[in-house]
Amino acid sequence: MITALVLFKAEKGKISGLANKVGAIDEVVEVLSITGEYDLMAKIQVQDYENLADIVTEKMQNMEGVLSTRTMMAFKTYKFHELIVGAPSALIMPEDAPETAMVLENGKKTIAPILAKLTEHFNLDKNEINNVIDAINAGQLSDVQIAGFLVGLLCKGPSIKEVAHIAQAMRRNCVPIKVSTTAELTDTCGTGGGLTTFNVSTANAIMAASAGIPVAKHGSRSISSSSGSADVLEALGVNIDRTPEQVARMIEDIGISFIYAPNFHPVMLKVFGPENQLGIKTIFFTIIGPLINPAGARNHTMGVYKPELVNMMAEVVAEMDFNHVIIAHGMDGLDEISLIGKTSIAEIRQKQIKYYEFVPEDFGLKRCTLSDIAGGGPEFNARVIRNIFAGTERGPRRDFLVLNNAATLYVNGKAPSIQEGIELSRSLIDSGAAQRKLNELVERSHAA
Repeated sequence: MITALVLFKAEKGKISGLANKVGAIDEVVEVLSITGEYDLMAKIQVQDYENLADIVTEKMQNMEGVLSTRTMMAFKTYKFHELIVGAPSALIMPEDAPETAMVLENGKKTIAPILAKLTEHFNLDKNEINNVIDAINAGQLSDVQIAGFLVGLLCKGPSIKEVAHIAQAMRRNCVPIKVSTTAELTDTCGTGGGLTTFNVSTANAIMAASAGIPVAKHGSRSISSSSGSADVLEALGVNIDRTPEQVARMIEDIGISFIYAPNFHPVMLKVFGPENQLGIKTIFFTIIGPLINPAGARNHTMGVYKPELVNMMAEVVAEMDFNHVIIAHGMDGLDEISLIGKTSIAEIRQKQIKYYEFVPEDFGLKRCTLSDIAGGGPEFNARVIRNIFAGTERGPRRDFLVLNNAATLYVNGKAPSIQEGIELSRSLIDSGAAQRKLNELVERSHAA
């Protein structure tokens, strides 16, 4: 049995159920992309390939002069079902190609073989991902090589396993935070990139800590909005520049600390320049960011900025060492649980995924407009958070925060459901617990 990639010319509208229609192929494992009206790229498995095709070997030379060999199959047209308009143009075998070597030249590594593999739409395996991330961290790749890797991965489209492998490699290369606690740590870091609100995930983290949940809030400065979590926390008076030991001690002593990502992820610092010069959004500062908490938080409420990321991130989370996670996308464009309309949810508990949707009315909450919960710059957002915690703002912004916090309370076992988390969340504000926790966070962040 071999696994391979193949480009079919199939009649429009007749590509579903292809595995049953192509008699000479044992299984169409996965449809990868439709590149035109009739072009279908698929991953297939073939058993009796000797009667199906002639084996051919091609030598290729890329622009850098690197010579490589690939094995192809020249198919015999008559073996295919009448729904296929002619034989596949080419079949590259095998899909799980041997690991590509990264050769050291004058202190730098060349990743030409890996880039060639990406341009041919092959997925990278775990060892290849580890090699690239380790080389970036060691300073063995130039900015041009890093940019090539980012673009190659983006153009191919990262697979679930590739994203999981990158996140795991990033965790391994981060500055670790070792927290002495028997309870599961939680995080509320999302992808960012959604409509601009008032840093609700940061306020959510403070409220979670006021409920007795140990919080390792991971985040950075603004990339896609006017105020990132680091920006609003500084406006609230929090010192974000903490060592790993100080972060761990704060979590152990007061139940919360902020983890400023650039201080803990040397790979991110090396990727930032090339990505910034490219001027395009890659996966490192959106999809990867929420997955690489240096304290190893295993519970998470995670907002994502695109609806298709709900499924993708759920599958990635299920591949990794998480405990209980809710991934949310407000279908109106919010990277949070929405108070405007419908929210799409993926809930992952011990690698099992459950999908569902809900609207504010399901929790007895009134819908609002985007302007009702809109945010602004760091000072504006800090003022909104302080007003909610002080009890002077009781409108849609408070309800928006309460709904998102209720999900975090549920994920961490403080409430049996999101619905029952609503009342607990309100009580954290009304009792002054959230405000006291914010004041404690500010004070302790300036201690030695």
